[in-house]
Amino acid sequence: MIIKRLDRNAPCWCGSGKKYKSCHLAFDDKIRRFEVMGHIVPGHDLIKTEKDIEGIKKSAVINIDDAYGKKLYDSLTEIEAGRKVAVSRLGAGSSSVKPEGPVQNTEDGLKILLPAISDRAFETPLCGDFNVDNVMLVLSWAKAIGISDAAMRKAL
Repeated sequence: MIIKRLDRNAPCWCGSGKKYKSCHLAFDDKIRRFEVMGHIVPGHDLIKTEKDIEGIKKSAVINIDDAYGKKLYDSLTEIEAGRKVAVSRLGAGSSSVKPEGPVQNTEDGLKILLPAISDRAFETPLCGDFNVDNVMLVLSWAKAIGISDAAMRKAL
């Protein structure tokens, strides 16, 4: 994905109302340099607005497989419904994200089906039980803040 450079005086692509040169020009130049070096870079669709960022700050994704996680989850009463997500590899309590069926853990990586996030299994080259938790948490958070299924799969 090539990050396109706009005319310096054009309105910024983010919708801020500022000129591109005063808003995202430096950011895009930096991302473009990483892209030229062969790195995978985020597209503009992953960049969040101030309103999105405020919503993210009011979100929580918590593993409730242990007593501390459960206590922390229960204590966060000020977070609105849908922004507080309970994750459990073991299917604990009222978890909203848990694997369906066995997690496939092979030498090629993990394959995990999380119906609360997608109807298709996610695959990652990460291995090991501890990474099952990591993958579940990051995918749950990505879903909570509105990252698309396709973008999550690409990132894994």
